[in-house]
Amino acid sequence: MKQEVRSGSEPGISVSAIADLVRIGRPQFLIAGFFLFLLGSLFSVCTGVPFSPERFLWGYAIVAAAHLSVSYSNEYYDRSSDDPAARSPVSGGTGILPLRPHLAGYALATAILLSIVSLILAIGFVIAFSWTAAIIPFVLAGIILSWVYSAPPLRFCSRGLGEVATLLAFGFFLPGSGYFVMAGTISSDFLLFSIPLLFLGLFFIISVELPDREVDLRSGKRNLVTAYGRRRARQAITGAGAAACISYLVFLLAGPPLFDCPAGWLFLPALLPLAAGLLGLHSSADERDAICREAGMNIASLTVFILGGCLILIGV
Repeated sequence: MKQEVRSGSEPGISVSAIADLVRIGRPQFLIAGFFLFLLGSLFSVCTGVPFSPERFLWGYAIVAAAHLSVSYSNEYYDRSSDDPAARSPVSGGTGILPLRPHLAGYALATAILLSIVSLILAIGFVIAFSWTAAIIPFVLAGIILSWVYSAPPLRFCSRGLGEVATLLAFGFFLPGSGYFVMAGTISSDFLLFSIPLLFLGLFFIISVELPDREVDLRSGKRNLVTAYGRRRARQAITGAGAAACISYLVFLLAGPPLFDCPAGWLFLPALLPLAAGLLGLHSSADERDAICREAGMNIASLTVFILGGCLILIGV
């Protein structure tokens, strides 16, 4: 008999169900979001903005709640199309809701609650630090973008707009949040700094889509991989990696007139995603296990890039 967690006389849910709800949030994915947030914060410091630990921690709490909300909402709205047997370490969700559909309502409620918490934290941030209220619509825009990715009626992932939503989240909203809580604005410097990150956001989402082409075709999702096949998708991945490297090289060669900070040296860690993309393009694997390894290698190269970028901006 399953152990139950109860409050008073009201029935509760099992301990295993609570554990599954936590797993649906995929908290391990918060790590990449944290370092993208840190990257934006460090860039603001490099441009002369004083670092505030209090604003950094509160700001990341805003981002973490919104980031977790994305996992729950995506799992909820993809529960009828996800195939637990076709999961990979980088895609396909957790596969829990197709097997435990009674948890769907809890997942949706958690997604809504986390989005509300994120917005309340943003309002609290404005009050606590006498900060510009512009951060509230900024956070709200990021939350809305995360919902429309998978939620009807817009459901960007089924309209060929999923890549746009993801590259904006990866390249603009996550690092932009870190910049905003330090600088109090989104400056032209940050907009320029975000350009190669947008390309790497495209690199990320196409890599995630690679293993799921067959499942996505059956469920009606429209993305670059389902529309053009894996060969063209690999070309797009490599092109996105090359565009990011070229952007950083321009930053590096332009020097202080463009950025009076070492942002151009992110060219060096950006070579890793490009190399991973070229390797995948050369291999052109068709077996699922090989495709999953390829996608995992791409994501690993991005992770190293973000960590390397943070170290460069710190001045290590």
